[in-house]
Amino acid sequence: GVKARLSAAVDAASIAAAKPVQAPAAPGGRDVNSPLPGVIIEINAKAGAEVKSGDPLLVLEAMKMKNTIRAGRDGVIAEVLVSVGDQVRHNQPLFRFEA
Repeated sequence: GVKARLSAAVDAASIAAAKPVQAPAAPGGRDVNSPLPGVIIEINAKAGAEVKSGDPLLVLEAMKMKNTIRAGRDGVIAEVLVSVGDQVRHNQPLFRFEA
């Protein structure tokens, strides 16, 4: 019935939210932007760090789910634009790559 369909939908949404999220790049490709609003709970990359596409950059908590934000490309982090505990909005820049 309706309860079973709602439960299945919630379970599917929970599973989808638990998967690592590839952060979208801003036009020009230098910024890593937040794919959803939430709170920064862990930062794994520092300015000057060389990262590869898929490397974990930070963990963002949204709707009580932890989302690992990963680099969308290879490069060097020029600047970390957020701190642990920051509330971020959708598309807010989180990191900036060197040109």
